[in-house]
Amino acid sequence: MDERDLDDLLHEARTAPRPAAPAALTDRVLAAALAEQEARHPARRSVAARPDMAQRGSLAGIWQAMLGAIGGGRALAGLSTAALAGLWLGLAAPAPVAALTESVWPAQSQLDLVELLPDDIDFLEEG
Repeated sequence: MDERDLDDLLHEARTAPRPAAPAALTDRVLAAALAEQEARHPARRSVAARPDMAQRGSLAGIWQAMLGAIGGGRALAGLSTAALAGLWLGLAAPAPVAALTESVWPAQSQLDLVELLPDDIDFLEEG
């Protein structure tokens, strides 16, 4: 078997009609998957799966939907931490952050001596 035979087999597999799964099998698989998700993460149920929260205009339902949209309580905790850290760094700058900045990027660095675009670029000239 060479590469051409393998290409022919793969082409035949791609073009062959796929049989549809029986509806009963699909329903059983989806029901088992939903049950497994509910067992692992009961707090992550959607608003549609919770009839008490699904009332239109319910404030609790709106908050539950927003919490589910960002990924749950862990994501909300991470976003809150990042927001508070950004607020603290923004309000506390520049004096308290200056020590941290100087430890990473010393004030005595000689970056002004680096020539990023040299004047003698002879190889770019034409003719």
